[in-house]
Amino acid sequence: MDSLFNCAGLPTNAPGQQIVRVNFVGHRHLTEAILPTMAKGSSVAFISSAAGMGWQPNFPTLKGV
Repeated sequence: MDSLFNCAGLPTNAPGQQIVRVNFVGHRHLTEAILPTMAKGSSVAFISSAAGMGWQPNFPTLKGV
């Protein structure tokens, strides 16, 4: 595989925990599962909803996820 593009997201009016599970945890889980099959130099990209905005102040909490 040469590239992986994850595209998923829930609207900002969905429950907060559900948004994080779909917009972040889901992307991460799929990416980590696929990485071993990807050739060296492959690329990974993903987009999701506005839930990704403001991640920097919450990084200590997200780091454990």
